[in-house]
Amino acid sequence: KTRGLPFREGEFDIVWPHAVLEHVLPDQRRYVLKELWRVLKKDGFLILDATPNRLWIKEFHTSNMLFVNYLPFNIAVCLSRRFSSRVGANESNASLLARGFRGLTYWDVARRIPEAICMNNILRRKDLSVWMETWRRESDSRLKRIVKESYNLLMGIFDPVFALFEIPQTALLPALILVFRKP
Repeated sequence: KTRGLPFREGEFDIVWPHAVLEHVLPDQRRYVLKELWRVLKKDGFLILDATPNRLWIKEFHTSNMLFVNYLPFNIAVCLSRRFSSRVGANESNASLLARGFRGLTYWDVARRIPEAICMNNILRRKDLSVWMETWRRESDSRLKRIVKESYNLLMGIFDPVFALFEIPQTALLPALILVFRKP
């Protein structure tokens, strides 16, 4: 039997599982999100950050490989075992998942707590600019700076479309930074 968090319902104003959810096995994420939501007070905030985005082109958390996020799990694991220096040839599927091999998406979270209000959609422009400031580094190569600035420009151009469909800009960044309010 699965045990819940040892806290009362509505005990916290803020619940912030920093860099945690990618380490929860995919079949347990629904339960963990529901528990995090349960212990949150009305009008409280659930902050999810530093969680690898499964939609990003590079799985940077575990294998550091391009495109494996888009492949079926067994193929992604096979390729990672063969070509990634970060993944052992005999590493188990469970170990890879526990190390964060399959990140999350905005939709993984929104689907599991549909009553949540995504604050990223309310604070759209500020949301992206704060994230971009944390993503840019002085030590970035010229090419990396150009790529990041281009990404920032594209996100700004496509924002009206994202806003129309209530997709937060941070839903498409390398790591999720999402803030949900409990109504």
